[in-house]
Amino acid sequence: MAKFMNNNITSSKTSKIYKIFDNIGVWTFAVFFGLLFATAILSSAYIDDILSQKVLYKWDFPLIACGAFLLVWLLFYLVSFLYTKKKTDIGKIFFVITLVWIFFASVVIAFFGMTAPAADAMTVYTMAQNAASGDFSFVTGSDSYLSYYPQQIGMVTFLILPLKILNLIHFPYPAFHALKIMFGMIACGLVAFQYFTLKLLFKNNDKVSFICFVYLVLAGLNLPFILYTSFIYGEIPSSFMISGAIFFLVRIMLREKIGNNHRIFSKAVLPNYIGLIVFSSAAVFLRKNCLVFIIALSIVLFVETFRAKKVRYLGLMAVTIICSCLVLPLTIKIYENKVHDKTYTGVTATSYIAMGMQEADRGPGWYNGFNFLTYEESGFDSEKANEISKAAISERLNYFKENPSYAFDFYLKKYLSQWSDGTYASRQATWATLSERSSFFVSLYEGKVGDMFIIYSDLYQTIIYLGVFLFFIKTILNERKTASSFAFFILIGAIYIFGGFLFHMLWEANSRYIFPYSIFLVPYAAVGLCNYKTSYK
Repeated sequence: MAKFMNNNITSSKTSKIYKIFDNIGVWTFAVFFGLLFATAILSSAYIDDILSQKVLYKWDFPLIACGAFLLVWLLFYLVSFLYTKKKTDIGKIFFVITLVWIFFASVVIAFFGMTAPAADAMTVYTMAQNAASGDFSFVTGSDSYLSYYPQQIGMVTFLILPLKILNLIHFPYPAFHALKIMFGMIACGLVAFQYFTLKLLFKNNDKVSFICFVYLVLAGLNLPFILYTSFIYGEIPSSFMISGAIFFLVRIMLREKIGNNHRIFSKAVLPNYIGLIVFSSAAVFLRKNCLVFIIALSIVLFVETFRAKKVRYLGLMAVTIICSCLVLPLTIKIYENKVHDKTYTGVTATSYIAMGMQEADRGPGWYNGFNFLTYEESGFDSEKANEISKAAISERLNYFKENPSYAFDFYLKKYLSQWSDGTYASRQATWATLSERSSFFVSLYEGKVGDMFIIYSDLYQTIIYLGVFLFFIKTILNERKTASSFAFFILIGAIYIFGGFLFHMLWEANSRYIFPYSIFLVPYAAVGLCNYKTSYK
């Protein structure tokens, strides 16, 4: 498998444990992404009423998705044919074009979409504004937002410096407009990290330019991703950090696989270790749910230890876990020392799980206020909140046992509402405004453009799922042909996505929460949609 990498990179002998993890991983993901593709081509979840945000479900006509896939395949085949004839390095050219397009589109959305932060995003933005002005009164007190969600301190801290700069230069418009431009730049950085990661993996492949071209096309056509650049929250910056962490992980693993055993403190090795630790910890700092990625990273480092027989991978894993788990508590401690007061522990994890088992107006397992109200009514006592939540969980489990058909329908809809919504709630997340927006964007949120956006996003998601599914099917078939060893670390993105699937089937549901995972589907899809020989030669 993975013959797209240099033959010198693949190891001729791997331990049985390594092979077991290899086979389990590849087969599990082939089934998982096959399920995602099957449900996406047969059905879709969508929200047409922005006000109620109620999730609706419908059956799809598979031939439409098949037609869209054929058009995409013909386009890529034509480009591949021209590339073979011309030998033009379209990857480098299109890399610049794609980044310019994403940044340009983010600027257009920022100034014509006129999106303003709302709900949690507005609260985080306001706290950052206060901190930038030297007011830290928001940190403590029972009426403080951080009393409920202390993990948001990371995103608040991230926004303070740019807001201070905007205050110093007396930016004449609401500061969040400038932040949206910054998020557009971060989105470009995210795409660049994924592009250069593919370049590393395909370094010695004569088709590397075409493979990267396919990725850039898919990244540039990811309209929900571009729309999310106007959402001032943790999704885009944390995903940028994870993309960076994966880039450094690949650099570490490739160096080991080519037999470059420089000492860990050498200039060639140490920056990659530091980069992996810093970017991974920063991801959690910006969005606590990125602990799912830390688990995925730990699995990869643990498994790769068996192949490389290097204890330092376990050390790297331990340091990354420690830093990621301490970064938010230490930040909170700094703020507590600053205001000379203590913060509350926040809404409990158990209450999120309980809420994820309950009905809600928008969809099964979506937010219904249970976690917030339980913590508030318990007097900010975590133990009492957990007792109430455990009782609620027990009650729902008993109901599910007594009504198995209802339980199946509940979790089926919870799954579809998150993973079959091709827009990933991007319209809902960027709907709020404090001023008039252009007629096009009014129609995007309330009219026919919005309907077309839903249809487009649904087809795009189906093609991405198909590409990822093909990646793992081709990987399995190629392994049988060559009996070669798979580079397990390439599964890091898939493990992260699968972990997110398990997490949000248990946790609070929302298609917006799935958006960060969807970003890491694109590189796999790009490889899967390429010609078999092109991908694995």
